[in-house]
Parts: sequence; C-alpha cells; structure tokens
Amino acid sequence: MKKLHIANTEEVIRGDVTDVYFIRTESILKNTHQAKNVCMEIFLKSFPAAEYR
Repeated sequence: MKKLHIANTEEVIRGDVTDVYFIRTESILKNTHQAKNVCMEIFLKSFPAAEYR
C-alpha cells in the first residue's frame, strides 16, 4: 500500500506543497484549452496559535 504524504510545517510555509485539486484543475483547464487567469477568494476563520511558527 502506498504511504500518504503528510506535509510538515516547514514545507507548507515554504510553499513546497499544494492541494491535489489545484493540480488536477490546472491540468484539466490546460488540456481543454481553457487555461485562463482566475481570482480566488480566501478567508481565515481564526488565527493560528502563537506557537505555530
């Protein structure tokens, strides 16, 4: 059985990892020649704990 990759804090902070849905969506848009610039709205429900970093 293939092991799951669980990103550690440093990988997330550096931007080394992304959600698989972003990769799949990008691939679909490129393969259907629909690659366009888009905007994404992000909001924060709560701030991380002070010891996060």
